[in-house]
Amino acid sequence: MPVKIEAGQATETVKLINWEHPKENDFALAEEVTLRGHHERRPDLVLYVNGIAVGVIELKNSHTSIGDGIRQLLSNQQKEFNEWFFTTLQIVIAGNDSEGLRYGSIKTEKKYFLQWKEDEADNTRFKLDKYLLKMCRKNRLIELMHDFVLFDGGQKKLPRVHPYFCIKASQPPLNLPTSVTA
Repeated sequence: MPVKIEAGQATETVKLINWEHPKENDFALAEEVTLRGHHERRPDLVLYVNGIAVGVIELKNSHTSIGDGIRQLLSNQQKEFNEWFFTTLQIVIAGNDSEGLRYGSIKTEKKYFLQWKEDEADNTRFKLDKYLLKMCRKNRLIELMHDFVLFDGGQKKLPRVHPYFCIKASQPPLNLPTSVTA
């Protein structure tokens, strides 16, 4: 972001997120943030990186469908509610302990919300906890935002889990040559 430090000085580019060193960013999680606009709403959890809201999570109990959380996320994004708050968001998540979680970006239609599945044999945690820990881990969250959010016809999109892991597997290991010469 271009910033002018002093009057009469040239603008400097300030990076709002440290993409190269994810753990050097300031990560925060806020519970039931009150959004005041035309109608007051309270997302269950808001993820922040360096004070910028990057994610919203709607949690439901095991007896309530994730679909209810998705409908709530979509409703909150409508102009008559709190559309302004969602402009910086990169990911929206709805989940419960019995179904796990579904994720999308802002304005993702309900039918296009994706399911994250990883380490299916690991039953040491509830599905929701397991997948939130996987997706929202500092390095992965920064990586998803930087390398995997794309725009298609003006619509922000996130990867499905299998293409994400295929891309990761195809990348060369760090600090190793990408080709072999004779």
